Amino acid sequence: MEQWLSLLNPSTGELTAILADNPTLERVLDCDEVLDAFKTENSQLMALLKKPETVKKLLSYIVTDAPPDASDEIRYKYPYLAAEILAYDSDIFFDILLSPDIKNILFSFLEREENIQPLYSHLICRILHTLIMQRTNDVMATLKERGTIPKLIKHLNCFPFCEFLYDIIVSTEQTTNPEGLVAWFRENGFIKLLLTEMKISTQPLVPSNIAQILNNLIGRFTVPDGENMFSQFFQPEESQLLLEIALDSSNPASQAASLSLLIDIVWNTRHQPQNEYLMPLDENIDPPPFICDCVLANMDKFIESLKGQPNGKGISNTQLKIIILYSTLIRSGYGHKIDEALLSNPLFKILVDLFFAHPNSSILHSEIYTIFEQGILMRGDEMRNVICVDSGLVAKVKETLLNEKKRRDRRALAPGTVPTDPNFQCSRSNDSSLDEPLPLLSHTLHLARIAQDAAATVTDLSKWLDDEWNNLYAEIVTPEMTHQESAGLPIQNSMDQMGDQQDMGDDELFGYTK
Repeated sequence: MEQWLSLLNPSTGELTAILADNPTLERVLDCDEVLDAFKTENSQLMALLKKPETVKKLLSYIVTDAPPDASDEIRYKYPYLAAEILAYDSDIFFDILLSPDIKNILFSFLEREENIQPLYSHLICRILHTLIMQRTNDVMATLKERGTIPKLIKHLNCFPFCEFLYDIIVSTEQTTNPEGLVAWFRENGFIKLLLTEMKISTQPLVPSNIAQILNNLIGRFTVPDGENMFSQFFQPEESQLLLEIALDSSNPASQAASLSLLIDIVWNTRHQPQNEYLMPLDENIDPPPFICDCVLANMDKFIESLKGQPNGKGISNTQLKIIILYSTLIRSGYGHKIDEALLSNPLFKILVDLFFAHPNSSILHSEIYTIFEQGILMRGDEMRNVICVDSGLVAKVKETLLNEKKRRDRRALAPGTVPTDPNFQCSRSNDSSLDEPLPLLSHTLHLARIAQDAAATVTDLSKWLDDEWNNLYAEIVTPEMTHQESAGLPIQNSMDQMGDQQDMGDDELFGYTK
């Protein structure tokens, strides 16, 4: 029993003896019992820690760069213990941390021009998080008085500072209101500061960290009020700067991050029908001005970025982001202006080429498939014709199905194999002629089914959906669909079921239903 009690009530005998000897702070921190004694607010220990000179010394372990030959205690142990103590959620240290001298030490760390190590940024932000949550007005007044935020933005390669910036946003909203938050953004030029840093930074982590901060903000745009909220937070100058970054291929990391922001803005300002689980096309509703003036008006420039990757290279992050942007646009619920922009350039031909040129990019296939599915099943006759016929999609699907049939025939004749049914997949033989890429069956089968369903409304498809097509469809597509149904796998909706599709983020994904 005594052993259990000793575990529940750790001994502070060693620490008591140390404290009775007028020790240095380092000697106290070296004691293994110090944290347990601190959490139980040992009176002798608290008397030492509450001294302003002790708090200043604790902060110095974090904000002062340790020399290269410093011990592990100086470099790691003491800074960690200092953060554990000063981030303690208690009024014990708040007044001391906000006293003029110590406050200057604390906030000067955020304003440094030289790089800050991520470990120490994490420790200082733990202290600041507790402080801003408990003494919001004092911290916000200090940030404004010192002009700290523009200097802090220079250190966004350290993610803890991104989290602290978001703490500032949350605290501002809680102490004012949404209107007060908008006013704070405009007063500080916050979005312009972030986008400018995203544009000029040469550090690869900065654009993605800034995008995450702004994505958290954009996530607050709620349909159907997203357009109004966007116009409040993003001024025309800031919207134009975001577009400029998205079109600048000289900094791929910044370009990809800005495209992520555009995708989120389009999705959170989409048209919201009365039934939130339906995605009907509303021809009478135009996209918000930002989408029309910045995204749709620059469609040709985005198309050029899609063509930019050299042959033989994998799909780039920028290309993938642009495709996701198109996928989001076509699901936005807006009408003819979206169609006009998508049909005014060779987009669908490029997408067909990319789809079949990158057989191992599942995300690419899923997004392009979504564009084709929505375009064929939810949009007008002109878009169906362009996707199915003019872009060469159905011709490519037919070619792929024919290659699959030839591949299966060769495998059935390979030495050592015993063919059973048309779907039999034998192992590779020593015949080098069989060493070929695997077929694109994952989404090609579903594209074939969409084309079959679209034949009733796309008259030009008749020359492609001939007897050869019908034989391929019966031999390859139908057995695969039957197998999926029998195995309980998700099956793509047919045209007459598309009205029952659910919105993105529910149980529907890329045209499949559970």
